[in-house]
Amino acid sequence: GAAAAVAVCLLTNPYVVLAGHHYLWETTVYPSGRRFGLSAAAGFFSLLGPFLAQQMGGVAQALAVAGLARAALSRDRGRRFLAVVLAGSAVVLWAGLALLWGFMEGPESLRFFYPLIGLACVFAADFACRAPWPKWAAALAVGAVLADSGVRSAAYLENLRRDSRPDGTRARAAAWIGANAAPGASLGLARYPQPASTPPFRYDLYRLVIFENARLLGPDRYPEFIVVDEQSRESVERAPLMASFDLARAFKPVEFAWGRIYDKGFFANTGMYIYKRRPA
Repeated sequence: GAAAAVAVCLLTNPYVVLAGHHYLWETTVYPSGRRFGLSAAAGFFSLLGPFLAQQMGGVAQALAVAGLARAALSRDRGRRFLAVVLAGSAVVLWAGLALLWGFMEGPESLRFFYPLIGLACVFAADFACRAPWPKWAAALAVGAVLADSGVRSAAYLENLRRDSRPDGTRARAAAWIGANAAPGASLGLARYPQPASTPPFRYDLYRLVIFENARLLGPDRYPEFIVVDEQSRESVERAPLMASFDLARAFKPVEFAWGRIYDKGFFANTGMYIYKRRPA
């Protein structure tokens, strides 16, 4: 089945084979050079351990692990087969993407595993409803999963709603720029403007300084303001140039108790941070 899927993919996407450097440009921009060892294994378990617990929920994750173990040891051939599919696909998918890109260790990488997370939820439900424990324990486990996922889902849905409104992080950041940055001022961006990571301010009113690596930006090119999203913030704040900047405003996504947005890469209503250069 896997061989057939690969064959269909290659036959219907011949440009990937004939001119992969044009269509899979990430493989040339982000060469991995990864060697599988203890660090690679640690990255894999971090991805499916703490990072998965943050987004899936600790209760659902614990039930999924228990359900997977129970299915792997079951006499039911169907359950054993699905357990092999889940465990084997997770390892193969991670290994292939890690070799291809080399950055399969952050929370954002979980988006590649969403179909497998769906199967993991099936194992969690199977364990909760069929495990040899009292019915009240099963009801309590299912209720805990629903309450946990409800809080997390509420945070995501509210941020999706706000992203298209004036109280979204991008819109508020754009309004702040329009009110505090004089026309002609220089604004630094960690990547080219795009809707998911850049406030929709008037690009024709300002001089944009675009840099993909803040460490390569010389003092003669320091902008008056730097605008970054949640994903770019970490790399920019570690750069030497930040010794000349102060955080002017921070616009953060909505959080409900433990429900928060962990996917920093290109998610709706992501955090926006504006830094202002100190006077000479």
